[in-house]
Amino acid sequence: MTTDTWDVIVIGGGSAGENAAQYAIKGSDRSAVIVEAELVGGECSHWACMPSKALLHPIELAECGRALAGVAQALNEPLDVAAIPARRDEFTHHHDDSGQVEWAAGAGVDIVRGHGRLIGEKVVEVTAAHGATRVLHARLVGTDVAELLHSATTAIVGKVDLETLWHAVPSYPTVSAVWLRLLESRY
Repeated sequence: MTTDTWDVIVIGGGSAGENAAQYAIKGSDRSAVIVEAELVGGECSHWACMPSKALLHPIELAECGRALAGVAQALNEPLDVAAIPARRDEFTHHHDDSGQVEWAAGAGVDIVRGHGRLIGEKVVEVTAAHGATRVLHARLVGTDVAELLHSATTAIVGKVDLETLWHAVPSYPTVSAVWLRLLESRY
């Protein structure tokens, strides 16, 4: 039988979503699910932060080495331009998120694949890649969930006004933008 009700539903399996889901249930009998259409781990793990650093680091090391007496003469060969993107692909596990899915399962967090959207209070509709839909229900919402968030997030929000936070959010919808909208509606 498929579970369609959890205490907490997190839309988006990036690092913020992973942490929110884990924190919401850690040390409790609560349940959580992450709804993710692409790869668990999100932008940072698979397309942005980690892969870009994996590409840049060998180049930076070579430049530093070429500027260092005693090392520069050993670095006369050009960089292996095929090896650098191969290193990036190793860092992203060739866009295989099975390790992060395994982590989620070990943390007690379920994964539902598809695009999630709110269709009512405590109700999320998930559309899978093949078009099938599934409706998920949450037991907790709003301030119930806010109390489960990491204290660092609460401290930041408590010390910085929402207007200032909006200046840090890009123009396209992001997880940060969604959280700020939720905070605005609460205060």
